[in-house]
Amino acid sequence: MRNELNTLQFVDELRLNSNLVDFPVKPGHSSNCGAKAKFSDVEAFTRGLDKSLELFCHQAEKSSQEKNTRNVVNGNVTSGSKGIEEKEDLNLNPSDDYVTAVVEGGKKKLFTYSYERNNQLRKQALRKYGYKCAACGFSFESFYGPELGENFIEVHHIVPVSEGERENDYTNLRPMCSNCHRMIHRLYRELEPKDYKRAIEILTSKIKKP
Repeated sequence: MRNELNTLQFVDELRLNSNLVDFPVKPGHSSNCGAKAKFSDVEAFTRGLDKSLELFCHQAEKSSQEKNTRNVVNGNVTSGSKGIEEKEDLNLNPSDDYVTAVVEGGKKKLFTYSYERNNQLRKQALRKYGYKCAACGFSFESFYGPELGENFIEVHHIVPVSEGERENDYTNLRPMCSNCHRMIHRLYRELEPKDYKRAIEILTSKIKKP
């Protein structure tokens, strides 16, 4: 009940600052796969994105807790370290699949974002590119230790979905730490679509070396 209330409050607040539109239900899905919203200014977009991340983080944490509870009840708890796929499920960060695009429209900048869930592509990308940030090289495991940080990283879409991303191409995904992930989406405001594939390279060049 509390989660439903949080969802309603989030949606009502978001609609005040944008024209929130749910994506249509896809064949084989029990519900819509996300939503699209246009914001009139940067501040409204930032507030909406932060609220979205807060909500999805809460939902992901609750889902993980429920999954762990079911495993205990069913007697499926195993000793020792967990497998990579199991850890990925537990560590899934909802901000992985946020994609922002910037469109110039008159005097306003309109921002759109979508939330897409595709764990299989994420797993394929991380098997190929690893768990270090593609921009700064940060490793959650090295910094926080294996017990907390192993197999944890966000995933970034190089070419956003709204710009014609190939939905089944895992090579369009790259691992990114939380800081670089937020910064690269700010960087996209300055880039032309033709430069999106160089976004990580451009972001890396802006990082101040100690």
